[in-house]
Amino acid sequence: MGERRAMGEIILELRNATKRYGDILALDHFSYQFEEGVYGLLGPNGAGKSTLMKGITWNIAMDEGELFFLGEKIQGYRKKYIGSIGYMPQQQRIYDTFTGVRFLYYMAALKGIPKATANKQIPELLQRVNLVEESRRRMETYSGGMKQRLLIAQALLGDPAILLMDEPTAGLDPKERVHIRNLISEIARNKVVLIATHVVSDVEYISKEILLLRKGKLACSGSAASLSASIQGSVFEARLPKEEMERAMKEYRVAAVTPEEDNVRLRILRKEGMPDLPCEGVHPTLEDVYLYHFGENA
Repeated sequence: MGERRAMGEIILELRNATKRYGDILALDHFSYQFEEGVYGLLGPNGAGKSTLMKGITWNIAMDEGELFFLGEKIQGYRKKYIGSIGYMPQQQRIYDTFTGVRFLYYMAALKGIPKATANKQIPELLQRVNLVEESRRRMETYSGGMKQRLLIAQALLGDPAILLMDEPTAGLDPKERVHIRNLISEIARNKVVLIATHVVSDVEYISKEILLLRKGKLACSGSAASLSASIQGSVFEARLPKEEMERAMKEYRVAAVTPEEDNVRLRILRKEGMPDLPCEGVHPTLEDVYLYHFGENA
């Protein structure tokens, strides 16, 4: 499944996308070009992630800006564009009395997919998400991970070029989260996969690029490695006696605390200069990048 595309082809492009809700500027002249691959969308509540996803799916109209699909402006052929989008919601309360296979046929009908096409795609998708044996069971018996995999399968119905995923590993145990991440990597060939999440580790290792949104603006973007390198020299590790921990945590942005036998090890973020503590610089992680841009008093 999946139409082969030229390497580096721009599949989706937003130019100056802007959305206001009264006095609130939810999306502020957002521009980006998406090629094939996984993109992570990170930001605190109110950053504009949901507005961006709704704009891409055409659930809301932008006040300003333009949207392009495979080089063509969306205006005028909206139906064709929407048929090229798959969406995986976070909500898992999905028709619990349906069996898995009935749910997929129901979603295929809602999407206007011909029965013959559905008959071909649904067995392939159940195989792909490893739910063949469970497909005749009612969904109320499914684990959280099984429901998430089924939601991925329904999003892939019709073989969309753009796949949007909202918190795809929310509420899952570590084993299922790894399973879902690996599955996302597999399905990203020939597609744009945009993942909105609060879980940094979900996108750190599988994303081609990561976008950080703040108050509707693109704060920064790039690979996990380049974003980490961009704050090199701003992350430090200090070992202190336990009685000094409280003072240090009041004065500095502390990303992590690790108790040791007699001391505590603090991971500190600081935008300007070294902390006035015995410490050493350490290599930043993507979580450090997130806290650097969005954490209070960083």
